[in-house]
Amino acid sequence: MGPDRFKQAFYLNYFRTYFKNQQQTPSGHVIERFDASETAVKDVVACCASFSLFSSLRLIECHNVDAYKKSDIDTLLDYCKQASPSSVLLLVSSSMMSASRLCKTLLALDKKRVMPCPALSKKELVSWIATRTRAHGLDCSASVCNAIMDACGSDTAHIDSEISRIALSTSTKQFRDVADMAPFLPQIDDSGWWICTDALMQRNTARALAYVRAHPESVFNVLQRIQEHLEKLLYIHHCTNTHTTPKLTEQFGGSSWQYRSYPRFAQNFTTGELAHLYVRSCELDEVMKSGKNPVYSFMLFVLLFKVG
Repeated sequence: MGPDRFKQAFYLNYFRTYFKNQQQTPSGHVIERFDASETAVKDVVACCASFSLFSSLRLIECHNVDAYKKSDIDTLLDYCKQASPSSVLLLVSSSMMSASRLCKTLLALDKKRVMPCPALSKKELVSWIATRTRAHGLDCSASVCNAIMDACGSDTAHIDSEISRIALSTSTKQFRDVADMAPFLPQIDDSGWWICTDALMQRNTARALAYVRAHPESVFNVLQRIQEHLEKLLYIHHCTNTHTTPKLTEQFGGSSWQYRSYPRFAQNFTTGELAHLYVRSCELDEVMKSGKNPVYSFMLFVLLFKVG
């Protein structure tokens, strides 16, 4: 139970494969599927209690259990307490939490009866995306993994599908820069700020300006992200100057994956340059909020990143 659809699909596939292997005749039905929004709970329970001619054990799936009312849940719980030995009832819900009455009762009967699929935090999701890109044969940097998350949202099943699509649609397997991945990502509004920030961290002002011209409405969001990046790079320089080891995850939170590119970015600037850019970004923030041609002011700020 829970919103992680990729993990749900993993459990469902495991059970379906197991029960298909238990099938005694090729034409037999050992798996029944119901949707709680379309099927009365009494029909689900009746199916569980019925006898199968094709197998000694059947899998009964009931999806969207959260659609049932309290009285329906009571019926399910009554059945679970005295379940048929020839049927396994698999209840699937994306919104029902572990604190729900159904989960608590099932856990009280047997802790193994509930398979939690909780939503991943942002830190966990970035790490999970890195794992899935490797599983699909791609080598993606931390910034690219963050870009995939921003473009695809938090639905793990959808993200994995998009990663699979990207892996099959290109012979390129290594993505170090966000701009290289951008053509393969779904296009959504105001999600490409990472193209601009990634370019500026590499002092590629031409690419950053091209993004601003194409998406002038995103300059406020981009400026905020740039300030966050500059803070982290200043921290790395401080640690280098004091001969201490940077601990970005402890200092700023998140996963170590998302900071993998920062040491390389830090080498592109001196401490003085970073301090100057950070001060100017704070001044620019005030100018842009005043409404005095924010896009033009931001583009002038971008030019400060130019080398030489």
